[in-house]
Amino acid sequence: MRLVQGSALDRLLSDKGLRSRLASELANSDVKDELAESAQKALSELDASFRERNLPAGLDLAITGGQGASVAALVGLTANSAGVQLPLASWGAGTRRLAALAIAEQKQGDRPVTLVDETERGLEPYRQRALIEKLQSSGAQAFVTTHSPAATAAGSQASLWYVDHKGEIGPLEASKIARHRDADPDTFLSRLAIVAEGATEVGFASLLLERALGQPLTHFGVHVSNGGGHELTLELLEALKAGGLSFGGFADDENRKHPTRWKTLEEALGPLLFRWPRGCLEENVFAVTPDAKLESLMADPRGERTGMRRQTLALRFGIEAKTFAEVKAAAGVKLWPVMVEAALGVVPPGCEEDKGTYKAHGGIWFKSVAGGRELAGKVFSLGLWAQLKAQLLPFCNGVRAALGLLEIEDLPG
Repeated sequence: MRLVQGSALDRLLSDKGLRSRLASELANSDVKDELAESAQKALSELDASFRERNLPAGLDLAITGGQGASVAALVGLTANSAGVQLPLASWGAGTRRLAALAIAEQKQGDRPVTLVDETERGLEPYRQRALIEKLQSSGAQAFVTTHSPAATAAGSQASLWYVDHKGEIGPLEASKIARHRDADPDTFLSRLAIVAEGATEVGFASLLLERALGQPLTHFGVHVSNGGGHELTLELLEALKAGGLSFGGFADDENRKHPTRWKTLEEALGPLLFRWPRGCLEENVFAVTPDAKLESLMADPRGERTGMRRQTLALRFGIEAKTFAEVKAAAGVKLWPVMVEAALGVVPPGCEEDKGTYKAHGGIWFKSVAGGRELAGKVFSLGLWAQLKAQLLPFCNGVRAALGLLEIEDLPG
């Protein structure tokens, strides 16, 4: 933003006689008046470009101070602020960066290439999005680095390359990550991403890993992301694998779908990919819960949903029940499987006309991030961990190893 020889501003104005004229006139003349007509036009067009981008406008040239190789190097862009011409170099970092791009754009050739390092520096999220959208529509080939979720999500037309915590860099297939880039861009900005199948798995895996690491996951740069279902989770994991990157997964065995694709992932990820040998999260936790502890498993620690959960069971058994004992007496041997169905929001045969009510039962139980954390907490508070340790501990140690931490023999109770 200074008239140093060879700078973008110097090349834009392209007035080679300006320096000699300034030597005698600078002290008592307005710099802009000394510009050639074509240079004045270029400055006017630049001012219009600044206005379109909501950058400081009312551009002028003046001696702005500082060291320079010549008198002309003391000349820099100014902009009007409340009636005062202030040097552009004195404005905020974000404004200066956008101004520099606007200057360069005025003089770009037929095949421009734009390089922007860390787009978020000095820019609010809305300005980051605007910059990315501008770069995507400019026709220039642009290379951008960023640590910003806003910029990552905004780059919907861009190819995304991801650098993992090992320094490995790989491309991510746009069609397989498009939804996730928009919904949860933090996945691609974390030190280690764990893609969980759904909200329950996000909550469960998060609490499990917090115990394994002994601190909040943010301290290690670990991000557990909601893959949005079995199929989408598989696609996202495959996209990350194709990029040759380090990541993890936490998923169900959903009716043994796509066995070959899952096996390929398991061979590539090892313990960083956890899958239940059979069934889903809720089924596996319920399966190791003794009958005497089923009421405790159902109980909401906050007390808000205990009665609602009991009513989901009463509805499924077609009874009026005010206590768990009444539900248990009516259920007999069907108690455990019906509790699982309620927790999963399964619609009973013949109840399709009221399927919305039955599907909503899952949300009343554990189908949420908070519900997943509750379920993980009960694994420990109800003494169920010993029966699940052999399955879950290798995953915990896989994450620890990926972070450069030593293996542990158990999790704290």
